[in-house]
Amino acid sequence: MIRRLTAADAEAFYAMRLRCMEDAFDFFRSSVADIEADGLADCQQRLQSDDARIVGAFENDILVGIGGITRESRDKLDHKALLWGMFVVTEAAGNGIGKAIVEALIAEAQGFVRSLHLTLVANNDRARFLYERCGFTIYGREPQSVRQKDVFVDELLMWRLIE
Repeated sequence: MIRRLTAADAEAFYAMRLRCMEDAFDFFRSSVADIEADGLADCQQRLQSDDARIVGAFENDILVGIGGITRESRDKLDHKALLWGMFVVTEAAGNGIGKAIVEALIAEAQGFVRSLHLTLVANNDRARFLYERCGFTIYGREPQSVRQKDVFVDELLMWRLIE
C-alpha cells in the first residue's frame, strides 16, 4: 500500500531516512551525519510542509519505501518541484514498489506543480531506468557534483512535465 505520510509517521520516516544513508550511501547527496544533524524535528517539519508531498510504501503496516517532492518556494519557480529521497529497503526491492512510489508522487504533483525535476548519481543505472520508465528524461549532467569520501561523481539531471 502506498499512502501519503503524515506527522504520525515522523519516527518511521526518520528511521527510514537513516537506513537510506546506511544502505545506499553512494546514491544519496546526504549522509548519516546530515540526517542525524537535521534530526526528527526536520522530518516532522517536512511532513507538515504545504510545499512537500511525501509518500511511503507499506507491507504489513511496516514502512518499506519512501519518496518525496518539494515545490520550489520562489514566485518564478513555484511551478516545479524536486523529487527526492527515493528508497526501497533491499528485502522489498524488485517488487515494483519503487515504480509505485514514483507514480504516487507524479499523482501528488497533479495540480500542485507543472514539472518534476530530480538528480541522481550518474552510475545509478537502476534508478535511471526506473525514472525513464516513469517518463523522466535526462537534460544534463553535472560533473563532479557529489563527493563520496575521496571520489567525486557526476550527477544526471532529469525532468518530467506533469499534465
